[in-house]
Amino acid sequence: MENKRVFGFLILLILIALMLLSAIPLVRMRQNARLDQCEARLQILARAMMNYRDLYSAWPPVYTTDKNGKPLHSWRALLLPFLGEMDLYEKIDFNEPWDSEKNSLLYERTMIPFCCPCEKNPEKGFCSYSVVMGDNTLFPSPSANSRNAGSEKKGMSDLILIVERPDPVLWMDPSRELTLDEIRSSSAFPIGSRNHSGALAVFADGSVRRISPKIDRNLLLEFFQISSSFSNCERQNGDPN
Repeated sequence: MENKRVFGFLILLILIALMLLSAIPLVRMRQNARLDQCEARLQILARAMMNYRDLYSAWPPVYTTDKNGKPLHSWRALLLPFLGEMDLYEKIDFNEPWDSEKNSLLYERTMIPFCCPCEKNPEKGFCSYSVVMGDNTLFPSPSANSRNAGSEKKGMSDLILIVERPDPVLWMDPSRELTLDEIRSSSAFPIGSRNHSGALAVFADGSVRRISPKIDRNLLLEFFQISSSFSNCERQNGDPN
């Protein structure tokens, strides 16, 4: 009788182990599906930004400002017409701050293209993506300035447009973009997601690549700058993975 109990217990343990093992591929499949969706959304944003560039012969500013230089609206709001969101765009009062009484009715609206599906328990209106602003980037300071189309001095496949950010922000908030100085001085990996290793980045040619946390910091900085500080040999050997 005792042997039967032991045997039954072992069978139960084996069945539980088999169930757990069979669940692992499903979890991985779901994670991979979310990453694929994240890549697709970055590509949508890149296309919208390129369409903005083609129409205005300039890249969008990081944000618009009032006459005193105070940030009013993010580049994300400027891309709305290129994301099929003209109705929402026309509801925004661009003469008032993004968080004014009138505009505050809109900023908690969830905008799918700005949301990484890997994000767990997202807040209303959150955004997972950022540009990187700074000297010699597509998004210079002061951030209200626009970089003219054609000012890129290297190939579009070597130039990052948008990256995942480690801390989500409201999509209408113009004051929380990443900066080149932050990336240069941060002791931790300065870009990325809280939900998977590394960071997904979309380049100006529309390709999405994963940036490894182990990437050389100087090479990472190079990917944000419109003119190269590396030799051709160094650039060709650079691998974001």
